Amino acid sequence: MGNRSSGSAPRGVRRTFVLLPGYFVSASICIPRAHPHALWLLAWLEQLIQGASFVQLERSPPWPVPPDALLARQLTRELIDLRWAVPDWGTGGLRIDPVLLGRYHAEGKEGLARELFEAQVMPGEWWMDGVGGVLLPRATAMQFDWDYKKTADFQLEPQASPQELLDSGEHDLVDLVRKLGAIELNQSARGRAFFGNPLRIGGRKGILFPLYGEAERILPDELAELEPALLQRAPQLFGQRSAPRPRLVHVPHSPLERFVSELERLPLDTVALGPLPLVADRVEHLSELLRGTADEEWIRWFAEGQRVSPVAGPTDRHFDALAELCRGLARGSAPESRHVPWVLLTSAFLNADNLREGEGLVAALAEAPPSTRILLVYGHASEALPAEQQQEIEAYLQRLRSLNAALAERCILVAAKRRSHEKVILTSHGDWLIGSWNPASSRPGSVVFECSLAGRDRTFALTLLSRLEDNLEGEAAIQAAASLREALGAAGMAESSPRETAQRQLERLKRAAGLLSRALPSEGTPSPRVWASALRAVRAALHPFLVRTRIELADAHQTRDAFVAQAQSARQDLLLASDRLTDSALDGAILRDLRGTQGRRQRLVRLVWGREWAGQRPTDKQTREQLQRARLAVVEAQNILGPQLLTRREPMENHAKLLLVDGCRGLITSENLLSYGGEKGRYESRELGVAFWCPPVVRDLLGRFLWQWPDVLLPEESGRGARQPYAWISGGMQAWYALDSVRAELDFVPDASKYIGALLRDELSKEGGADAGAQAREQGFQRLEHFVGQDPLPWLREEGERLGLLLPSSEDLWQPYTAPTDEELLEQLLVQAEKALAEQPAPKPRETASTSRPTAVGPALVASRGTAAATHQLVEQALSGMVRVKAGAFLMGDDRVPSERPRHRVVLTRDFLLGRTPVTQGLWEAVMGSLPHLRSNERHPEFPIVYVDFHDIQRFLGRLNALPGSGGFDLPTEAQWEYACRAGSTGDYCFGNDPQLLNNYAWSKLNSKAQLHRVGQLKANAWGLHDMHGLVYESVRDDLRSFQRGEAVDPVGRLDTDYIGARGGAWGRYPFRDGNRAEEHFRCSCRQFHSKREKANRVSFRLMRVLPSQEK
Repeated sequence: MGNRSSGSAPRGVRRTFVLLPGYFVSASICIPRAHPHALWLLAWLEQLIQGASFVQLERSPPWPVPPDALLARQLTRELIDLRWAVPDWGTGGLRIDPVLLGRYHAEGKEGLARELFEAQVMPGEWWMDGVGGVLLPRATAMQFDWDYKKTADFQLEPQASPQELLDSGEHDLVDLVRKLGAIELNQSARGRAFFGNPLRIGGRKGILFPLYGEAERILPDELAELEPALLQRAPQLFGQRSAPRPRLVHVPHSPLERFVSELERLPLDTVALGPLPLVADRVEHLSELLRGTADEEWIRWFAEGQRVSPVAGPTDRHFDALAELCRGLARGSAPESRHVPWVLLTSAFLNADNLREGEGLVAALAEAPPSTRILLVYGHASEALPAEQQQEIEAYLQRLRSLNAALAERCILVAAKRRSHEKVILTSHGDWLIGSWNPASSRPGSVVFECSLAGRDRTFALTLLSRLEDNLEGEAAIQAAASLREALGAAGMAESSPRETAQRQLERLKRAAGLLSRALPSEGTPSPRVWASALRAVRAALHPFLVRTRIELADAHQTRDAFVAQAQSARQDLLLASDRLTDSALDGAILRDLRGTQGRRQRLVRLVWGREWAGQRPTDKQTREQLQRARLAVVEAQNILGPQLLTRREPMENHAKLLLVDGCRGLITSENLLSYGGEKGRYESRELGVAFWCPPVVRDLLGRFLWQWPDVLLPEESGRGARQPYAWISGGMQAWYALDSVRAELDFVPDASKYIGALLRDELSKEGGADAGAQAREQGFQRLEHFVGQDPLPWLREEGERLGLLLPSSEDLWQPYTAPTDEELLEQLLVQAEKALAEQPAPKPRETASTSRPTAVGPALVASRGTAAATHQLVEQALSGMVRVKAGAFLMGDDRVPSERPRHRVVLTRDFLLGRTPVTQGLWEAVMGSLPHLRSNERHPEFPIVYVDFHDIQRFLGRLNALPGSGGFDLPTEAQWEYACRAGSTGDYCFGNDPQLLNNYAWSKLNSKAQLHRVGQLKANAWGLHDMHGLVYESVRDDLRSFQRGEAVDPVGRLDTDYIGARGGAWGRYPFRDGNRAEEHFRCSCRQFHSKREKANRVSFRLMRVLPSQEK
């Protein structure tokens, strides 16, 4: 690479060189094995080994004595959390860590001290700038090593002595370790690491770096961390700065998301359609999203998803859900089955007083078959001492025996190995429930709002069980988990292939999308009947995909990252719900990012918090202080977000812990999202939640929150709340569930809007404005009636269908998305649309971009898919993304560059197929089954595959060529690549020699914002090939051959070396170098090479296929 600061200025981009003083800084980092409280813990461990109990130690602590009782209680918790002293729930004694016990018996207290205070020491060296005192990796500074040959345009002077700069900085230890490169701190070590010696100034080292641009100058990406200090102390460096661009966190989205977004913009009413060309473009875009490589993405999404439903509302909703799961054990168990039915419940707390005869947990578990065994895992998440917790267990079992002796006999109640807030229910039928609800401590009839997700999927249930098994101990609990695992994995329980189902559903969706395109006439307004039937057919065909939920588990170490990434990715609105709220939870940086900037759509943030203090006046000082700090946090958030934030300063009856984003994705967890740094600062605890994508589920949950707190969460602007139908659709769905539960007793079909509306109005009238929420609901419904101008129920049903909350229907019927998919109904709607289209006059062909574009002149023809019926779908997918390049001749090379001369004539005698774009991550994963390690901002199905070397590519080609109907896939030769890149051009680029046009064809450092992009987004060359310039370097099959004068026929370089050629330039490189054409890598003829073992985020490849002899 050479010196990063050297070289000529790029063509068209001015460089301004800056000489910045700096210094090397060094320190050693120590990671102790123990805790900062090890001095106290050493004395406590010695006493525990000698037979003392926790109660005795707290009452009479050994020397050194903790300064207060709070720290004494903290030491007890830390010993348990570190697993150094673990309560034995069977004997009531303690188990000491065997390593510590052995060290003590062998070497006494001195040996125990060495074990506790032992530390790993790592040397570290960084570079500090002499202006702002920012520490950067040493390697970064060395990239801009000053070689004294380049003259600086600006020379900065130190602002203070190096030691003063160093002392004034706030240096984050974890960040400094990260900057060392290969060293990582695990989660448990972060809070215990410390500097072994102070940061010390070493030698002086200035760097010379370029600023790019003229009127506005830009720092190199590697030095972005210096920008705030340089802007403050030397703003003249940057010229005239425009408003900063917002930084977005990349969160992978569903392949359905764009399709759903486009489809929801199409109304049933043709009067509201708008200009026909715009509608035609939108419909055409829908069809494009179903073509080519999209098939595998849709199929994989369906196959890896599952049907789930939310459980949200007062506590009794969860008791009802548990009862339904228990009843499902009877329905799902064959009489001859040898497996005992099981129910596993985890609960952070126990409360024997909340066990009631004939209701709540006792009644729900009694719904299970009499042979059902129950494993109840107590997370002992309270601050009670182990002896007190053991008393809670005994009291709970005693209470259960008094209420239902048979149930108690079948129940195994155990304490978890580690403190846990996990709230999970599993059954041997594959049913699961996960969320905020504590089944063993909840009170029947409580109005506290809870929220969980429930589903039925044996594979996911087994994954959950594996997580929970890690926290079980004791023979009874371990055997119970093994029995449950055996029942879940029993033979004969697998469902039909989801991929086959997905393929069938995708074909139906494509048929429906084709009908929608045909429903648009070449001019005038579409037939209302034809348009409505075609649009309903598309909605119905999409429904099976829309209700499949993609789920990822998130534990205590992942929840915060998932929360931050999801929150920052919000484009429109989000809802945050948490039990507790601490002053450290609402991070100011996140709130400012949510606020957005001018010119960017500002997000609406809904905040629900506060079960602990709702409806009561805190009596003790600590609780009053907690509540006051929570209120101050809300005030601070209101100051930052202003009217974008919908919440109140008083706590609410909420125990749900979730995040809902943009009506399509969310996070439900056991962890208080708004108290991170609060209880987590006091003790470690296991948590478990799910990140998920499913628009109907997210919108259903949002509607239930809006129904619960309309006075807080609905905007006050006139009419805006009325135009947000989620609350009313959710209310209508609850009315449907109520009617459906008594359907057998009714003498009418209760699905019609008039019956749903009657029950909904009855519910509103019964509340009679009893509280602020009831009054807001009543007033909101009145505003809705005014907004619609008629009975709002038909309009709500139509909106529910558009938003995926209600099943599409040609009649005025309500059916929630949670109802089983009716294949007959889906097909019926498709047939109705086909019939309506057949009955209307044949429309004139509508001219679109694809039909009006002139046919390209040249040898590029669309690849034939062949006629073999046995061709594998992945081969079909690969071929659909290829272009046929006809044989021909061209001038290869450039006489102005030594490695590219002499320019000579090359003849290619055979046609070949070449990928329209580089190979995508989607195709790679479909063929190989997995992706290489990629950062989140490098991962997307439509990004080119990166971090693969020549040998990885050969394995990919081997698997692809082994598929039925395949063969002949390879890398292009260097000659084939340049021939296809030129596409008939004799200039530097496929479009000629004008460098100003390059941004239209190539992603480079000028326009890529220093990141990968999806393939095929910029202009193609004359033969329909995208990204031949820029985006990623493309590996070719051969090493660089020596050019000779004269004609070369089908030339191939050496194949037996350790290197291969690479062509085209990449997103992270500047394309122009005045006076040095060899460094202008984006030119058609520019030749680079790299090792066959090199893996990089700027290198990919493109498929080539030799055509069978009959297609010559």
